[in-house]
Amino acid sequence: MSTKRKAGPAGTSRMNFRPPTADSSSESSKVGTKPTADPSTVMGVMLSIFLYACRRMMFVNTFYRVLYYLAITFLISVIMDFAPASKIVMRKDGFFNTYFVKVGWGWTLLVSIPFVALTSFVHSCGQRDKVIRSACRLLIATVLWYVCTNFFNYVESIYGKCNIKNASLQSKAACLRKGHFWSSVDISGHTFILIYSTLIMIEESRVINNWERISDLLREEEYTRSLENSSLNTNPLRVLNERDFNFLTTSYQQFTPYIRLLFISMTGLTVIWEIMLWGTIIYYHSMLEKFLAALIAVTCWYVTYYIWFPMDILVSSPGEGSFKYNSTRTAGNAGIPPAASPWPKARKSYRRPSGPTFMGMPVMKTKEEDVQNSAKPPS
Repeated sequence: MSTKRKAGPAGTSRMNFRPPTADSSSESSKVGTKPTADPSTVMGVMLSIFLYACRRMMFVNTFYRVLYYLAITFLISVIMDFAPASKIVMRKDGFFNTYFVKVGWGWTLLVSIPFVALTSFVHSCGQRDKVIRSACRLLIATVLWYVCTNFFNYVESIYGKCNIKNASLQSKAACLRKGHFWSSVDISGHTFILIYSTLIMIEESRVINNWERISDLLREEEYTRSLENSSLNTNPLRVLNERDFNFLTTSYQQFTPYIRLLFISMTGLTVIWEIMLWGTIIYYHSMLEKFLAALIAVTCWYVTYYIWFPMDILVSSPGEGSFKYNSTRTAGNAGIPPAASPWPKARKSYRRPSGPTFMGMPVMKTKEEDVQNSAKPPS
């Protein structure tokens, strides 16, 4: 049964809320209101899904990825040594081999340098010394790439011989110039570049873990600083002064779209490197030459990113800036562990409950059931 609302003295309907007044609006404006996130759009949701797929593809546990590289360069290479495949599918003058693999380090630097520069510029709040320390990681990787590839050429030139027994042809250049074959240990430079480049891009791109969390931290910190009493502030951005905070707010909004695009490019390049690695393993070089190259690539990666850089000597680790934003995993990135160590952690022991369970959890018993069970004689 519906009831009619009585009209007020001025002929207006009675409301269930008190209309705002000038005094109340002025009082509410004095108190800071916690800002909310911007409404999501269809394109924003699709981009988030695509970025999540890229993260899942890039941030597989590094221990298993390295184990996978070493396994295929050994096992598949052994099979190919006894049953070589036809090279019609994977030719040396093919498009990807000519324009990607042979200049592979250039492609790696083309996407890695701007990515490292922009991300370090944002989370270092524009401090030049920290940006330079981050960029030096790629400089060190380039030096290692140059030294290793030249070492491979040196080994091939020194420890080899021409198929023609002639004293004037016992150098690689002279032997090849005459159209003969130089037999030597040719450590696979392509295998080294493909594996090392992939591991470098994976380590550098880890800074995008929880990158969206910076936006939430900025809103929370802005709200906290608007309050009079902010002594209980636990936001990681509390260490920033006003200049750095304003710089971070501006640079994050300005460079995040480019950082996402570069991360997608790094993911696409990683997929190409994975495919070309399989082609190199199946069609070229011997097992020893490819496995040695894989071991050297893994060693260079591990010594730099997990021994040298964490010591903070001249160079900083990826993600080290003016504040911490990716130390805590959010629900959206629960499946992506931080790069604390490439090796898997030991599993915790788990004891199965002795009593009845439901969906793996023990069922709580009442006191009467406990008394009845204790009164029963043992069978």
